[in-house]
Parts: sequence; structure tokens; C-alpha cells
Amino acid sequence: MSYSSREGKKSEIRNIKERLIQGYLAFLNGDLNIAESTYYDLYKDFPDSQLVIYNLVLVLLKKGDVESAKEILENFLKRRQAVKNRA
Repeated sequence: MSYSSREGKKSEIRNIKERLIQGYLAFLNGDLNIAESTYYDLYKDFPDSQLVIYNLVLVLLKKGDVESAKEILENFLKRRQAVKNRA
């Protein structure tokens, strides 16, 4: 892996962390719609990130959207099982 590639990866990780923190701050401030939007955007980019899924599900549950939270968790488990079955 080249230096620029490693630096790009580090920058991407910092960006993800910043977006996670922004979502959590919105959640703590009671801005559930902003938190949900932030985490859904992250979820689209990183659908297998347990941290993103945890935070998104937390917001959905706080909003009373149990069905969406369950669907996200069930889809995650299905993807994990599919990966295990291929191994």
C-alpha cells in the first residue's frame, strides 16, 4: 500500500469518526431527525459497521421505530451468516 493510499485511508477513518460524533451530539441534543439522517448516511456507506448500526438502531428505538430497527439488525445478521457460509 502506498503512502498516499494509507493517508487517504486515515483521512477516511477520521471522517467516519467525526460523522459518528456529530450524530451522537445531535442525539444528545435531542435532534433525533438529524442524528437519524447522519447515521443513515453512514449506514449507506458502511452497512456492516457494527458501530454505525448500533447508533442508528439506538436512534430509531428512541423515536419508537422498532420495526426499522429490527429490520436493520436482521439484515445485518443475514449478511454475516452469508459471509460465514461462504467461508
